[in-house]
Amino acid sequence: PGQSAQPPPPGPSPSAAPNPPKRLCTHKRPLCTQASISELQSSSQTTSSTLSKLGSDPGGAAPSEPSLPLSPRAEPNLASPRVFGGDFDLGKGFLHQCELLFRHQPSRFVSDEAKVGFITSLLADKALSWAIAAVDLDPRLSSDYSAFRREFKAVFEHPTYGEDAASRLLALQQGSRSVAEYTLEFRILAAESRWGETALRSAYRRGLSEAIKDLIVRDRPSSLNELITLSLQMDERLRERRQERAQPHSSPRAGEEPMQIGRSRLSRQEREQRLRDQLCLYCGNNGHFIQACPVRPKGPAHQ
Repeated sequence: PGQSAQPPPPGPSPSAAPNPPKRLCTHKRPLCTQASISELQSSSQTTSSTLSKLGSDPGGAAPSEPSLPLSPRAEPNLASPRVFGGDFDLGKGFLHQCELLFRHQPSRFVSDEAKVGFITSLLADKALSWAIAAVDLDPRLSSDYSAFRREFKAVFEHPTYGEDAASRLLALQQGSRSVAEYTLEFRILAAESRWGETALRSAYRRGLSEAIKDLIVRDRPSSLNELITLSLQMDERLRERRQERAQPHSSPRAGEEPMQIGRSRLSRQEREQRLRDQLCLYCGNNGHFIQACPVRPKGPAHQ
């Protein structure tokens, strides 16, 4: 006691001391980074969900380029049948051609009216007169193709099935026609007669001309097609021979032998070919042999 109090050591007063600097909280940095990553993942999931909705929702998707409609199957370009005037022999073929168009071009003939109208537009003369009268009498024919077809066949189709076709087939003859013309008519009647192979082959041979029969007498074709092919070949050979006979030709000079015509001998191959084809060794034509050759000079030297 009695001593005065010692003053405090020199130094800044508490009130004047500056605020100490704040330290960063390093121990909290990993937590901030984890929060940022979580936020990014959440945002990514939201974006993915939005894109998924846009892809599945046509209303929200961007307008896409419209798809082109599929083109219909191309239909064949078939020719129209010829105008039908009422010939009974042509009625069946005319109707068949019309129905061929109906079947292969359905876009053109979508209704019965279109089919009836198309057929009527191809009628002329007696056939057109019938169609006009038939529709006037029964107007439903213009809109009912089945009924119109039935009436058309009743008037213009007279098939020769059964006994009628058989009778015409038996009476059919080649005559002066070519084998090709005879064969065409024969095949039409044969299809309608419904005969068997053996009967048709016999009837075909029976109707051939005598000249063709003589040429095929030694052959026995096993089928109708083979018989027809052989007959066509023989007919062509006969026609070639007739043309050769019609052409002027010079006769060989007296004293020349068959192989010396034109002062040249036949080669071995030519001689064998003529013998194989049963041709005359002197003139090369068929139907006779050298002994009866009509152009071979007569005389002791040729006996």
